Amino acid sequence: MTSPSKIQLEQLGEKCIRHLENEYANLQNFVDICHEIQKTLGTGNQQANDELMARQKTLESQINQTGQSRDELRTAIASQLGISESEATIRQVQKLLPPAMSDRIAEFRQEIESKVESIRNLTSANNLLLQQTIDIFQRLVISLSGSEGQSQTYTASGQLRTRLASNHVVIENAQQ
Repeated sequence: MTSPSKIQLEQLGEKCIRHLENEYANLQNFVDICHEIQKTLGTGNQQANDELMARQKTLESQINQTGQSRDELRTAIASQLGISESEATIRQVQKLLPPAMSDRIAEFRQEIESKVESIRNLTSANNLLLQQTIDIFQRLVISLSGSEGQSQTYTASGQLRTRLASNHVVIENAQQ
């Protein structure tokens, strides 16, 4: 491992902080979008859904750019510290920084971990809401159509099989 000068190290630390700020901003934008998805689920507001889709695409592009930025940062860390890119991490730099800068990076890392956990919780809740909406819609369609969703097929032995789909349960009746 090479020992960079204090100035080089602090410049590298500032690059790390800017990168973490960018990651945090992307995660916050994602949290905001997840909250808005919760609000619009089941409302049928196509304009709001279209706007959210556009924002998600923009955010996806920004996240891809952040990933490229992280790769460039790893290259810079590896070069400055004289280590391989696979070993180059922000944590490696953090260990070498003055306490104030190291603490700032630690705070960002905690905030980012917290945002990631929020995103996990929000996406899980949104998935549940979406599935409940789909289930309600399917039951409504079955109820309004008066159909139980029957289909008939033949078994391997040539017997006629009737399948009734009712509330996601498939009931099979083999007719002889």
